[in-house]
This record gives sequence, structure tokens and C-alpha cells, in this order.
Amino acid sequence: MNPGSPIDGNELSCIWLLIGEQRIDQQSLKALLSELAPSALTYLAVKDEHSERAHQWTRDPLGLQPSGRIAITNTHSLSDALIEAINALTGTTPYHCSTRTPRRLPLDCGERYSGTLQLCCFRRLEGVNDAQLASAWLGDHTSIALNTQSTEGYRQHWVNAHPGLSFDGIVEEYFPAAAALSVEHFFNAVGDRGKLKQHIEAMTASTSQFLDLHQSQVIHLSDSRVN
Repeated sequence: MNPGSPIDGNELSCIWLLIGEQRIDQQSLKALLSELAPSALTYLAVKDEHSERAHQWTRDPLGLQPSGRIAITNTHSLSDALIEAINALTGTTPYHCSTRTPRRLPLDCGERYSGTLQLCCFRRLEGVNDAQLASAWLGDHTSIALNTQSTEGYRQHWVNAHPGLSFDGIVEEYFPAAAALSVEHFFNAVGDRGKLKQHIEAMTASTSQFLDLHQSQVIHLSDSRVN
């Protein structure tokens, strides 16, 4: 883990963002993991008919909407051999992150989540330093996000390094299937318009402290645990 990471002591992760119509051979991925990282947790998310039901939540100001992602989390760094092999398999390079999981979603190996994964890749507002970002995002915002949305699983990835177009953070939030089509379900306020207004206002006020909406990507995907 890079010195100075605000979430030292948590998991490390590598995240590959898949662009365009790229499709990954799961058997090849599983074979690599079995040989080179058998203890890691790996998830593969793809854009499909199921995830497209949540298209209303898409944001694409950079024109770089991922069509999928591979996320591998472990308690120690992944081997160079594994990273190079997955780079070759995907044609992309990973975001190296420090990861915390405020709400863990239990998925068995081979199981697909019944709802959708909201993948948010964001850049911080200009002038926000590391300490301020950690306080606003990893600190204050975490409980607000969990209390105002129907989130069933939540991971925060602090980006330590990436050689190309970089984001400061990657957020993975798992929403139940009903949230794909319903704002009230998404913001955990079914049948209560006042509560819905409060939850939306709380989320908007919180993200406005650190997140640059004009340089952030949001997409919903179908996610499965690979190993």
C-alpha cells in the first residue's frame, strides 16, 4: 500500500475498467486466479439487459463509460505476473487502490447479484486535498450514503496509482432490482415523498463537498463473484 494512504490496514484492490464492447472469457480469468491468486476475492461486472434497466442513473460527462469492470481485492499486493496476465487478457491497465468495505454483500463463488452494481468513478473538486477528501468521502459521506439509499453492499476504493486517465476514487454500491426503475426505492423512501426529498437533498449536499460531477462517471452493471 502506498505510504500516506488514508485507509491503511484495509484491503488492497486492483480494478480494471472495461471499455466498449469488450467481453472477458470467465474461464480464462478463473484459470489465472486459481494459479496466481487463489485467496483473492474477484468480481466481474458486465453491461447487459438486466443492468440496462437502471439506465436512468447513467452519467457520462467524459464520454468514457465503462462497459464492465474486474475487481480483485486481497489483503496483500497482487503478483506482477497476475497483473500482467490480466492486462493482456483485458487490453487495459488496472487502478491500484486501497479499499474499505463499510457494508459487505455476501455472494457465493459463481453467484450473480440479483440487483445491479452502481459503479461510480469520480474526480475530486479542484482545491480538495487528500485529507479533506478522506474526511468528506470516507468519513462524513459514508453514513449519509448508507442511510439515505437502499444500498445492500458498499465498497470504497481510494486510487493510489494509474498510468493513464485517472480518477481519485471508485465507489461500488449494490442496489436491489426495484431501485433500477424507482427513485423511491433507490433512495429508500417508498411511499414517503417528504423522506425522499430529504434523502436526495442530504446526498446532494454531501457529494457537493468533494465530488466533481463534471468529471465523474456512473453506470449500472450486472456483477458476479468469480472466485
